[in-house]
Amino acid sequence: MDDLVITGAGVITSIGRGRLEFFEALCRGESGLGPLAYFEPRLFKQRSAYEIPGQTEPLRSSRLLCLAARQALEDAGVEPDEQGMVVVVGTGLRELRSVELWHTRGDELRPERLHFADALREDLGFEGLTLTLSNACAASGFALGVAEDLLELGEAERVLVAGCDTLTESMFGLLDRVNAVELPALRPFGAPPKGVLMGDGAAAVLLERRDAARARGRSPLGVVKGVGMSCDAYNATAPRQDGIVAAMRQAQRRARIAPADVDLLVAHGTGTEQNDRTEALAIGEVFGRRTVPVPVTGLKSMVGHTSGASGLVGVVAALEAMRRALIPPTAHVSALIDEARDLDLVAGDARAAEVRVAQVNAFGFGGLNAVVILERPEDGAGA
Repeated sequence: MDDLVITGAGVITSIGRGRLEFFEALCRGESGLGPLAYFEPRLFKQRSAYEIPGQTEPLRSSRLLCLAARQALEDAGVEPDEQGMVVVVGTGLRELRSVELWHTRGDELRPERLHFADALREDLGFEGLTLTLSNACAASGFALGVAEDLLELGEAERVLVAGCDTLTESMFGLLDRVNAVELPALRPFGAPPKGVLMGDGAAAVLLERRDAARARGRSPLGVVKGVGMSCDAYNATAPRQDGIVAAMRQAQRRARIAPADVDLLVAHGTGTEQNDRTEALAIGEVFGRRTVPVPVTGLKSMVGHTSGASGLVGVVAALEAMRRALIPPTAHVSALIDEARDLDLVAGDARAAEVRVAQVNAFGFGGLNAVVILERPEDGAGA
């Protein structure tokens, strides 16, 4: 099978739109944390989140999805009505915020809007097959795995892979009850106070065979070498170390690499006590025999937890890290939890480093785990 390459990428988060603006903000250590914009802050002890302000409600997730999808298609030089294209969208919450507004304000909402085909048709003119996967916070990583399968099986000529999610009042309220105190920031692998803060976000990449990209004169941004997935179904919310380890090892096996070959690990890093401890131990189990520890970064410290979009948000950042030989820092972390003391956590400033192979972790409720291995292409695209 010919290599599968990414020829276009788009992203929108609380710190930037487009892969260039987004990555530069990451490397500056910027934070998208701000006052709650879309629902009444007085109802919660946490009064801030990583939101994208100024968006129209309802159907905010659909709008962000279409913005990121349009960016990726333009970046790849592909029209939305291209024959043989399939769209796969990963999301944790779909249009739950729109359901809340339907319930509380009586806003109009058709059931089919919980699937994103209508939005893509109306906004982009895409009439082909759209698949929506609601796989918690690993959703867009799973979507990339499905896209890989579609291309390898000859079921698509190219696949637009996307992830999107926005804050919802019910999810924010649930996490507000779980977090013990109001948090000043999300701190992946950092010492207490621990807890997660949600963020708005959408990301998209155009995946195709290398020969197809070459035939139309496009240089790849990156090569998808393998996607590993597992579902340990251990607990509704708690992660399990062996399930995470299984996904990481499967991804590396599919990519035909060893742990020593990975130059950058974009961690899931949600800032919660259980996730950070379990992920740190899993990283130690998989990478512990390396002579030099793998550099690790936690992007959620700057954009919050973008739920189902987070995997692809990490993929877009990793593509730019490989292209620019620069690793974004983990913000707001000065002291580490005990389990993370042996991690080479990039913190403070961005780090110059050759990144040939990158790994992106994404884990979700229910033991859903997705891990992506990317490789820098020899014939890669310029800025």
